[in-house]
Amino acid sequence: MNKTELEISKLIKPTLEAEGFALKKDWNSFVRYTDYGFDDFMIVDQGHLGSGYKTIGCAFGVRHDVIQNLFNSMGLIYGEEAQKQNVTLALSFPFIPWQSRESELKIYPETRAEDIQKVAQIITNAFKQHALPFYAKYADLRAVEAKINDSPMANLWPYTAGGVDPTIQVIISLLCAKAVNPNRYDLIKEVFTDKYIENDTVPDAYSERWIAMLYKIDAINLSFGEKV
Repeated sequence: MNKTELEISKLIKPTLEAEGFALKKDWNSFVRYTDYGFDDFMIVDQGHLGSGYKTIGCAFGVRHDVIQNLFNSMGLIYGEEAQKQNVTLALSFPFIPWQSRESELKIYPETRAEDIQKVAQIITNAFKQHALPFYAKYADLRAVEAKINDSPMANLWPYTAGGVDPTIQVIISLLCAKAVNPNRYDLIKEVFTDKYIENDTVPDAYSERWIAMLYKIDAINLSFGEKV
């Protein structure tokens, strides 16, 4: 965490601690461990972006170990610490894409102290109004699967499944379907192969790698009967 993130974290910390979250500076976020994995609340200093002021955002995430432990076996995330931190579903705040100036939480050099207080209050309100309902709803892996798979591979912004990388999103979608809605698994796989592999929109080597990965996911025996 950098100085700005720490200053904001200090101000919002009592509110999050009251809900069972603890600050993990090395993860750059607050974490609440659960029986399914953990809930995550991250503050992000997006820097100046050439604007003369800092832009701040945050993200709420839920990690379902039954999904992420399998995902980590796919070899796309390197390093034990990175594998511990990945989440199944995240929601970014502000909800309007960051390119929209109206959505930015700004900290100007000349009004730094005042702006940090203001941003911290906005983020505290976002935690209460948006993050807590998010955690409650998506503690159920069936709700996660429905969110990301009702329209396979659709643009979910401001939600993301596993991250912004489309490859990761597809794997998370497939694993979630395997876990709680196996009837949807073949449809998601078909949407991916039609869009990317069979239409030759990815290099052959990447297609071969993906086909091998799909075979690996096909072989996974995961059902709702297990703890999800």
